[in-house]
Order: sequence, then structure tokens, then C-alpha cells
Amino acid sequence: LPSTSKAHYLLCPVCLRTQDSLSCHLRRVCMKDKTPPQILEVVEKAKKDVCDLLKNGRAFSYAVLKQIVSSPNPLKGLIEELKNHHLFVTGVPPPLPIGNPRLVTETLSECPGEAPGETEPSDVESCGSNELFQCRQEKTYTKDKMVKAKDLGILKKHSADHPLLKRFADYLKNDYENAKYQQEVDTVSRYLYFADPTEPSLKFVNDREKLRDFLGQQAKAGYKAQTSGNYIKCLKRFLEFHLTRTGLRQDDRELYNKCTLYLSFLTSSQSVLSKQASKEIVQKRHALLFDKSQPTPRECLAVLDKSEGDLVKIMNQLDDSSSSSLSRTECIFVLYYLEAIVILRHCQRPCVVQNMKVSEWLERKHADDDSIVFVKDHKTAAHFVVSIVLSKKEEAWFEKYYTKVRPQLLKDGDDFFFVSSRGTPIYNAAGDLIKLQQKCNVPRVSSQVVRRVFETAANRLDDPQKKAVSDYLAHSGTTADKHYRMKSLESIVMLTTLLLLILTEQFNRRRPTKERVETWVKKQGWKCNAANISTEVVENWAPSGSEDRIMGNKQIQTLVKTQDWKGLHITQFEEKGDGIITTRTFKKGEVVCDYHGPVVSGKEGENIHKNTTGKETGYIFFFRNSKGQPMCIDAHSDRCHCHPDKRTFGRLLNHSKKKSNIKPLHCVVEGEMKDVILFIATKDLPVGEEVLFDYGVNKKSFNNEGSDLDWL
Repeated sequence: LPSTSKAHYLLCPVCLRTQDSLSCHLRRVCMKDKTPPQILEVVEKAKKDVCDLLKNGRAFSYAVLKQIVSSPNPLKGLIEELKNHHLFVTGVPPPLPIGNPRLVTETLSECPGEAPGETEPSDVESCGSNELFQCRQEKTYTKDKMVKAKDLGILKKHSADHPLLKRFADYLKNDYENAKYQQEVDTVSRYLYFADPTEPSLKFVNDREKLRDFLGQQAKAGYKAQTSGNYIKCLKRFLEFHLTRTGLRQDDRELYNKCTLYLSFLTSSQSVLSKQASKEIVQKRHALLFDKSQPTPRECLAVLDKSEGDLVKIMNQLDDSSSSSLSRTECIFVLYYLEAIVILRHCQRPCVVQNMKVSEWLERKHADDDSIVFVKDHKTAAHFVVSIVLSKKEEAWFEKYYTKVRPQLLKDGDDFFFVSSRGTPIYNAAGDLIKLQQKCNVPRVSSQVVRRVFETAANRLDDPQKKAVSDYLAHSGTTADKHYRMKSLESIVMLTTLLLLILTEQFNRRRPTKERVETWVKKQGWKCNAANISTEVVENWAPSGSEDRIMGNKQIQTLVKTQDWKGLHITQFEEKGDGIITTRTFKKGEVVCDYHGPVVSGKEGENIHKNTTGKETGYIFFFRNSKGQPMCIDAHSDRCHCHPDKRTFGRLLNHSKKKSNIKPLHCVVEGEMKDVILFIATKDLPVGEEVLFDYGVNKKSFNNEGSDLDWL
């Protein structure tokens, strides 16, 4: 209904469909490239027309109608009279040509009538003066290739409302179940226009040179061989439709034979283009292999790393029973983030996101701590059932979305797992990913790019592992026997581990030694280029990943347990006493060491602070844990009870507010729920530099009262 009781529906003069908010519709759809004054002018005219229609538009003169009926072309006169009353007729076919009716199409009387506004407008670019249905404004192109193609005349097409094309569209939509049938109809329509601009017909089978000319023009415009091959594939399907689903054989045997021969000609042309397309693909992959501008696996996940904190806050808000309802913006953010997980972290195509069903989520399988969702409807569904392996944390996020976020978005019952803000299934997951990347101000990384990056990164694996990753990504379309190698849940989880191995880059916050990398490579069983891997990793290593995931690195966990921190040395300073200097370079963002000692409550820490005198006062670190509770690490003893033979580095770090080169970061050891304070380098540290950090306290903090203690 209109937004107010006194408002009226207005007719859009471009698409000929009534709108409850014409100005909004024109601004977003039909006239989005026009200025506000131009849109306002159209809206005002539509208001005037509807007022005229309400005033006298329903009254027709009998004398005028009688004159129209007795005229040589009564239908044309009737349509003109309707237009004078601000009414329109859609779906009017072009004038019928003279000739074989099979070569043209059905007569006007055979074309079913349509009420105004019932059909989508045709995306045509040129119409005859006698055609009474309105055409969309001519489309403008910005890319050089499309501009050149337009100049060469290979983008023009016939109206999709023409019966010959409409029957083909119905066949693709209903019988062939092609979801993107309109795109294929437009492809056929472009070639039919190139072959005969007057009307679409089957006459093109009489002239094979036209196809060669068309392919030549596409090559001049810069079209790839694969694109030209798609045109031929659509033409073949168009001919197969007329050969098998119409009465062409009985009605015109000669034309039927010509279509059959032309179909063979298309097959041979397609074979030649297929070889050219294969060469183009090989050359493109070779160029990408040496393309330095390609993002790294870590950079592909930048949007997930940067926005994970916001997602965690929203998920924690859902845990609070008093505030389980989210704003529309928060719901959309959760939707976009979970879509990005499937596309970026699990390297799946957007169609997998768009076709994932609720039933597939509810029927997910479990293997150890992982859950596996099987998506059956996607681009390569004829050969693969896509498997998405979610970690325990990701599964919890998806479950909260399904139980608490999705019901706020969903308007009607629907089996699609992901629904848009309108409550309908999403139709452009790739666009949602772009919006999230724009919001987080990170470079765009598409599904195609991320799949290419991880496929290239997997080249260092041996052949069986390469094939396993290839199958998990569902990017190969070979015979079915090669696609059923992932029969057990355990093997699918193993393939996910291989992907995560590439994603996490193994040594993300602590530079490894060459010997450690060689040991790790040996465990992987890699053989190709194994001799060069360790040297390249050490030389090109840089800290990566989110700070929230530092404790997920096993190397950091081991160093915290053993206190075997390398690259540091305890030395004596004349005025300050003990201090720490570096014996190797540390890069910005690298973990230097930790603050080690027994963890007690904040109240116990204050009591220890009050009863501690002298220099030992500075060996207590106050912080708040993940629950916001005040806690304290008591390191006033020279040796901790867990490492009685070692002097830990963290307690010997000296204070400097101006020259501080590290910062403290509170973390929790995964699986143990143990609080740890890690020190992260805030700049590159050369050899021999003293490691300093700002205690964040004032002079009163060291008195025995302890009333002014600062908390991390």
C-alpha cells in the first residue's frame, strides 16, 4: 500500500511499472544516472498524469471508439487513444515481416496478451518507430573493452519481449532450470541482431560467414576466447531447442536440415576456441605465479582479522538475555561477516553462500571439535558436494546467527540459511563481501582471487596434498571418480588442516630459527623446493595476524611454559641495576618475552604490595582478566616456583615513559584458561638495545598504601 492514505501509485515512464515511491525508485533504479532536478520533473509530470486520469481518464467517447473500429488499423488507433488517456500497452511485438512464418515467428494474434506492468521491461537499445512499448535508456559503458565492442556494433540486441526469444527463455527457465536464463537469452539476442538487425529469426543458419565476422569483431574488441566460446555454447542450445522442442522438422524440413548442419559447424568452431581458451588460461596462470601484486594468504583474511573484535562484542551481547535483540546494522554486520568466513577462510564461491540451506545446517556432521556442513546446490554441484569445515568457535557464531539473528531478519518461512535485510534469500554474496571490506577500509579481495592465492600457495605441497586441496576447493570439473576421494569426515578435516597451515603461516609472532623451520618442513614431508624454504622463511619473515590470536601459536605457548626466550640478555646498569638488552634484532609486532609469576587476585596483590618494601615493590603486575576482574602477577621473588633455576626476563624490564619500545598485552592460554602478559615490540629493536616499557604508574603507586595502583 502507499505510505500514506492520501498517496497514489505513480507510473514509472521508463519501466512502465507502478511505484508507491516513484522518486525513490527513479533515484535507485531507472534514473540513477540523472540529476535530482531531472528526477523531480519526471515525478511532477507523473503526478499531473494521474490527476488527469482520475479526473476524466476513465471516460471514452462512443463516437471515437466507433471511428477507431472502422479504421484500417483499429488496433493501432485503440493504443493511441489509450495513450491519450495516460494508459500504456506493454509487450507489443514489432511489425510482422513478410516471408516464411517459421523463419520469423508467430503472428500477433498468437502472442498472449499482457496487462500493463505484469512483465519486466526489455533491456533493448534500439527500437523501431512503430514499436509502442518503451525502451530503457541506452546503456553507457566505461571499460575500454565494452566501449570498443559498442563501437563495433556487437552489443546491440533485439527485444527480449519478442516471441522467438520469449519461448527460448521459458525453455531455459522451466525445462532446462537455468537460473541465469536471461543472460543466455541476451547473448543469443546479440548475435541474432548482428546477423539480421530487422528481426530475430533462424535465417542466420544460411550465412556461416556472419559467425566468423562476429568472432572477429569480438577479437578486435579484446574478448577472450572463453567468452566467444560461451556465445557459441548459447547459440548451440538455441538451435537444439528449435530442433527438439518445436515442430520444425514437420513444418519446414529444409530449414531443419540447415539447422542441423549449422549445429555441427558450431561444434567445430567451439573446439577451436576451446584450444585457444586453454592457452589463455595457462598463460594467465603463469603470469599470476610471478605477479608480485597478488595478496598473500594473510592479506586475504585482513577483513576478518580487523572486524573480528566487533563480531565478538555482538556475540557477547547476544549472550546477555536482557539484550538479545540487535539493531538492523548489527544484524547485517553479522550476516556479512559469516558470509566472508565461508568465502575467504574456507575459499568457497559466493554461490555456495547463496544456496546454503537450513536443512543442510541442521544435518551437519561432527568430527572431533569440528563441524562439517555439506552444501549440495552450487556451481559445480554436478561433480561435488561442497564441504565446509567450521571450527568450534565458528560453529558457535553460526548457531547464534541461526537462532537469534536470522529470526530478526526473516519475514517469511524460507529454507535458505542466509537471508538479507529484506528477509529474502541473498542474491549477491560477492557484493556483501565488498561492502564489509569497504566498511573495514581494507583492500578488496574477491572469491576468485582468494581461491587463486591459496591454490598457488598449495604448490609447495606434494601431489597428493595438492589434489586434496583442489578437491576441497571444488575447483576441478574432471570425471566423477576423482571427486569421491573425500569419503570420511576425518579426511575432510585433514584437508582443512592443510588450508589452515597456509592461512596461519605457522610462525606468526615469533621469528623462527633456520633449524626450527627445517624441522617443521621435514615433518610435513615436503620434497619440492624444500631446500630453499627454510632460508626464505627466515629472511622474509614478518609478524602477522591479529593480536587476539597470538596465544593460538604453539611456539608462543611453548616459550611461555619453558621460559626459554632467545635473543635477550640480563646485564647490569650503573644507576638502574639489572636490565634486559637484545642480542638479535626484533621486528615490530614480534613477541619479545612475557611477565612470569604466580597469578593471584587483585586484593591479594594489594596486600603483597603493602607488605613489600624497597626495590621489590616494582615486581608486581596488576591487570584485569577477560571477565574484567582485577588480578595480579606476583613476581617479587627472584625465582618462580615453576622455574627455580631461571631468572625470568619480564620481571627485570626497566621503566621508561619516553623511550618505551614494548607494550604489555593480556592473553589467555588456549585450553588452560591461564592468564599471561606478553610484551610486544612497538618498533624494530636492533642488537644491543635495552628493552623498556612504560609501567603506567606514578610515584604514589609505589607507596605502601596502594590506593593509587593502576590496572592494565
